[in-house]
Amino acid sequence: MPISHHQQPTINTFESPSLSLGSPQHLTMIWFQIFPDGPECEVRANRKTFAPPDLSLKDLRNAIPQHLFERSTLKSALYISVHVFLTVLLYVCAERIPLILDQLSKTCNHPKVIHNLVQPILWVLYWGWQGMFFAGIWCLGQFQKLVPRLFF
Repeated sequence: MPISHHQQPTINTFESPSLSLGSPQHLTMIWFQIFPDGPECEVRANRKTFAPPDLSLKDLRNAIPQHLFERSTLKSALYISVHVFLTVLLYVCAERIPLILDQLSKTCNHPKVIHNLVQPILWVLYWGWQGMFFAGIWCLGQFQKLVPRLFF
């Protein structure tokens, strides 16, 4: 049956014959249920159909407080400064990883555990966090609406 322009399409998202209790997909879905769903999600789940809201971009923009659209050079500089500071601080800490691990391996009964287990874990943690901070700097640099248009 074709959908007219005035009807909202409905999608049945909760009845899936392939998602039985013993299926591999069900086992992976358990990880998403660590936290219980909120009451609004339970109401939507009980409806068993999805209808997109009838909402325009103007309505969405009007729902956001106006002070969030104001550009602030001071606030932008603060955000970028914090990210650069944390990036440099993390780099300085990472430079000390070999020194700390050498001192720890001298006092520990199992120095191979330190070098073969602890060292890779610390470097992976450093790479992950440093990547997040660099991504934050990149995102702030790409988002030109933070600074008033003085030169652009």
